[in-house]
Amino acid sequence: MFTLLFFLGNILYFVSYAVRNIAWLRALSIVAGLFAIPYFLFREVSDWSAIFWQGLFISVNIVNLIDIYVKRKPLQLNEKEKDLHSTVCMDLSSYQLRKLVRAGNWQTIQEGEMLTRLGKPVETLWLLTRGYADVSIGGRTVMVLAENNFIGEMSFLSGEVATADVKAGKQLHCLVWSQEELTVLFAGAPEIASLFRGILSKDIVQKLKLHALEKAASERQSG
Repeated sequence: MFTLLFFLGNILYFVSYAVRNIAWLRALSIVAGLFAIPYFLFREVSDWSAIFWQGLFISVNIVNLIDIYVKRKPLQLNEKEKDLHSTVCMDLSSYQLRKLVRAGNWQTIQEGEMLTRLGKPVETLWLLTRGYADVSIGGRTVMVLAENNFIGEMSFLSGEVATADVKAGKQLHCLVWSQEELTVLFAGAPEIASLFRGILSKDIVQKLKLHALEKAASERQSG
């Protein structure tokens, strides 16, 4: 009987290593360990060393499974966080979004204030939630950024200087992060870092598409 439980436990260990979902891996490993313990306990001479290690592995997996549950459990978001979650940050869980928001701060930027200057380093990342900003090169406006657009994302991803001047067209409300704040956050949460970089990449692609459409429309009008 106990030998059968031992074999079942090893089968579950095998299955746990085959699944991609980390929560299922932890859960199956816990059950596998529980199946294996009676085998070592009820032998002619109990193997307390094996029981100890199985118990330790089970404990570690239980702690990590609880941590996964807490992080995946939906949080009660405030109105600003709900807006972000339903628009820009849909790829993040509510727990991940809360950590990202708390790493930054909400700011109001006055009309005419310069956010980036062409050729200058950019140490801040902005997410517009209200208002608009003008993007210009050589004094010519090439794009207008509205709510749910990022500013400084290309410099953040590449580490390069600003590729354009960006000026607040009217009073802006933004969620703002410094490079240092995001570096600290991402060092402890690589999964958030990966997802957030994906969000920034999507923002860049959307801007490039919009710029291409505006350029084509301008050429048709001039032609």
